[in-house]
Order: sequence, then structure tokens, then C-alpha cells
Amino acid sequence: MPKSGSMVELRSNLSMVQVGREALARAKEKVELSKKEMNHYQFLYQKAHLDYEKMKALETEEIRQKQKELAKAEEKFLDEIAISRFFKGEKDD
Repeated sequence: MPKSGSMVELRSNLSMVQVGREALARAKEKVELSKKEMNHYQFLYQKAHLDYEKMKALETEEIRQKQKELAKAEEKFLDEIAISRFFKGEKDD
């Protein structure tokens, strides 16, 4: 027991300490919740980034494939032109 001061003052101080502890506990709880939320959003970001990278790779592959197809079509077209000119040249002779 304290040697000086009143019981009312002691109760008031103890009550203030309890209020402070409760406020600290609520603040810690909010911090923990915020950390969990941040981890969740980081996970979602990483997942979305991975999906983006996959889509980008697939798009790049699709573009390469289209370029190959166009190159083959162009080659075939040029061959046909060359053949038709060759035969046209033979007819002119």
C-alpha cells in the first residue's frame, strides 16, 4: 500500500493504466490486422504479376508464330510469282 495519497487517486491512476493498456492492445491488434492485410495484397499482386508475365509470354509466342506463318506465305507467294514469270519468259521466247 502506498504511504501517501488517497484511495481515489490510486484507483484513478490504475484505471488510467488499464485504459492505456487497452488502447495499446487495440493498436497492436490493428497493426497485426494491417500486416495480414498487407501480406494478402502482396500475395494477390504477385499472383497477378505472374499471370501478366504468362500472358505476355503467350502473346510473344503467338506473335512469333504469326510472323513465321506470314514469312511462309510471303515465300510461297514470291515462289509463285517467280514461277509464273519464268514460264511467261519461256512463252515469250
